[in-house]
Amino acid sequence: MCITHLMAYVLLVTVTVSAKTMTFKDVMKESNRVKKNITSAKSLEQKKDILKKWEAKLQETLKSYEEENPKEGTSEEDLVSKYQISMEPVFDIVKDQISKVACVKAVHQIELEDRDNTKKDPSLLSSEAKEALAILKLFCK
Repeated sequence: MCITHLMAYVLLVTVTVSAKTMTFKDVMKESNRVKKNITSAKSLEQKKDILKKWEAKLQETLKSYEEENPKEGTSEEDLVSKYQISMEPVFDIVKDQISKVACVKAVHQIELEDRDNTKKDPSLLSSEAKEALAILKLFCK
């Protein structure tokens, strides 16, 4: 009985620690780390694995934001969410065969979804989109 409680406690602590909410600044730092890890990976499979782990970590962060404040998102949550949305085409491209056509479509999707007609120059990309394109470039050479 005591071991069961201990195991439950360890599991609870593990879940609590792994679900730490990252700020946007944390996300961008981790994104830079991900780029470096992808660059130094030896194989395409290793690169894909690094990106899949990053996607899961982002999903955990967004879920923890939702749990913290289910009614209304914060500006931090909005920034993290925008980054995750910018990264979606990159996450999708590594799930299938990477081709030139898929890469062109992914670039177009990132640029199109980032377009903001409220800006003076809507074609200027956000930092989130620029980061997504930099990571995409590591897969599409």
